[in-house]
Amino acid sequence: MTTIIHPDLEKKEAYLKEIHKGLVRLNTTNEAGMYLIKRGLGDFPEKNIYYHPSLSYFEDGILKGKHPCMVSAFRTPSNELSTYHITYLSKEANKLDVSSPKKMMPCIKPMNGGCIRLGEPDEILGISEGIETGIAA
Repeated sequence: MTTIIHPDLEKKEAYLKEIHKGLVRLNTTNEAGMYLIKRGLGDFPEKNIYYHPSLSYFEDGILKGKHPCMVSAFRTPSNELSTYHITYLSKEANKLDVSSPKKMMPCIKPMNGGCIRLGEPDEILGISEGIETGIAA
């Protein structure tokens, strides 16, 4: 039996793997860590939120530049990577001043029932409408 993988899926997986290679833990010296500190959020999540020093930003299919980013792993209910949520940042650790500073990358698994997990499940589960709000809670 031959497994057939849709060519678009292969491209999407390769793109997400390329992003993954550049991911670094948040710390007080990278733009993503400084961005959260500026927002009053010094307790960084240990999983699923990372820093990437330089990702391409496109508007209307045109490359506008490469920028530091906060990268958040969006996971399926079974904890598989579905995609990455990207927050593009300036060198001054602010949201990049562009039309869409937050973007979802291509999905490789269905997003239904998924989320960005900021910690391990416990007796009490918090749900928020934003990464920064979730970290603050």
